[in-house]
Parts: sequence; structure tokens; C-alpha cells
Amino acid sequence: MRDLCSTPITDADYSQKPTRFKQWQIREGNRMDKYGASVLTNTEILAHLLRDHKAAEELLFSFGNLKNLSEATLTELQTVAGIGEANAERIQAAFELGRRREQFR
Repeated sequence: MRDLCSTPITDADYSQKPTRFKQWQIREGNRMDKYGASVLTNTEILAHLLRDHKAAEELLFSFGNLKNLSEATLTELQTVAGIGEANAERIQAAFELGRRREQFR
């Protein structure tokens, strides 16, 4: 196994990674490129953020709506399958950016 900290990542490294998200990202990414993020569903936007469509679906099912999701604690977020500490922090950071944007309206 290669030491990832000391060796730069090459194109060959990307070809060895699982393709599940890569295929989804290409398909959905093209839609975002063509029409913009505003046409994507909440699940699709969360899936882009998390790089996991199933986890995005589970989050919205578990919390019911974006308001409840935005108010969830790190611990609550991590109770959902596929959501670890990094993804929970990523979700909270995204909602915090949205809240800060509202200050300028």
C-alpha cells in the first residue's frame, strides 16, 4: 500500500477507486452543469455534498425536512447510517453558510 501522505496522487490512483459515486457524480454533475443547482432536488444537493446518495436519502427520511436537518446536532446527524463525524460537520457547515448568507439580505 502506498503512503498517501508523502506521494502525490496520480490519475492512475483515481481509476482504482470505487466507481459508485463517480458514475452518479458524472450523471448528476452534467445536469447541474447544464441547468444549475436550482433544478436539483434536496436529496441530490445533499448527495453532492456528501458524495453518497443513499446517505442523503436517509438524512431527509430521518429528519423529515431541511429545517429539522439544519437544527440537528452532530450527535443526531451521526445516528443516520452513512454519516460519520466528517459528513456531520460538512452538513452543519453548509447550513451555517446559508444562515450567514441570510444576514446580507
